[in-house]
Amino acid sequence: MRILLIGNSGLIAKLSDGQTAKLRLYKKKMIDEGCEVVHIDLERFSRHPFSILRNIKKQIKLCDRIVLVSGERACRLLIPFINKKNKKTKRPFVLPLIGAGVLHFSIDHLSDYDKNRFLVNGEYELGKKNKKITKELKKIDYILPETELIRKVYSEFYGLSNCVILNNFREQLDDSLDFAKNNNGFKMIYLSRVNEIKGILDLVSCLNKIDLDYQLDIYGAVSLKPEQQIAFNNCLSEKIRYCGVINSDEAVKTLNSYDLFVFPTRYFGEGTPGVVAESLIAGTPVLSSNFPQAKYLLKDGYDSIFFKMLDTDDLKEKLIYCISNKELLNDMRKNALESGKKYLYKNEREKFLKYVCGVEEE
Repeated sequence: MRILLIGNSGLIAKLSDGQTAKLRLYKKKMIDEGCEVVHIDLERFSRHPFSILRNIKKQIKLCDRIVLVSGERACRLLIPFINKKNKKTKRPFVLPLIGAGVLHFSIDHLSDYDKNRFLVNGEYELGKKNKKITKELKKIDYILPETELIRKVYSEFYGLSNCVILNNFREQLDDSLDFAKNNNGFKMIYLSRVNEIKGILDLVSCLNKIDLDYQLDIYGAVSLKPEQQIAFNNCLSEKIRYCGVINSDEAVKTLNSYDLFVFPTRYFGEGTPGVVAESLIAGTPVLSSNFPQAKYLLKDGYDSIFFKMLDTDDLKEKLIYCISNKELLNDMRKNALESGKKYLYKNEREKFLKYVCGVEEE
């Protein structure tokens, strides 16, 4: 099977976001499974758009299958382009979604409250219908959302019948992981982009108001406005440390050494954040905002603790609860580990081979 894989690898800019991590992992697993991969990298698309588009057109004719792993902006341009150039060749076209995918263009005008009504309550009249996007999505052979919520929204809002859930999987467990209880202090980790939408400013502000014994280590690329950077720096201390960026293949092992992973996102369009899956695989409980898809990924009180999204008072209260109840979190580690099993590649391999690679196992 010769697969045309289109997406931004982020290697030049050393990106470590969810989209680039997914692209790299998909490419690796395709090769591991014996597929021939022709990767057209979109990292320099803004500099060389026409040459990249010409190459995509050429490779559509030479490959057996097309897989587009990209963010919403590139998808809006490339989905119609690929459909047009693939009209005669009719290669199977697969779209693994990144987060909410192209749905952003229908809901970004909404308030946070109305986005929640749209996604969770199915009040689709709030969204902006786009006939062109709907028409193009229907031409795709398989659209692969990461959760039941997004599958439902795509199926009902766009009227699609080509959506299949494929979990945002990760590699197998590392044999060197330690799942024993940690008896040394209380250690929390934040591992994501360091920007406002991910809730980092809420987190550090709340922690600075808590007079308890804890340690927070922050990992991730910093993307803050100048005034936000000042506020962030002012919150750093012996208890709250910025530790830089780690490679995606180090995430599970790093998460495993902490008592709690904190995911205070303010983003209503979160899909299946890879780091949430990695935290469960690592056996590390999660303190998360109750963003719309959270309940499809985590079980409040079992492998995680939820706080009300955008409510810093509730975040502070739940932080105090976690820090003061370390033994409870230690007991939740085995639950997190159990929940993490569904995000291991071995459990998604059959669907990956069938829908992404076009290979049916005998």
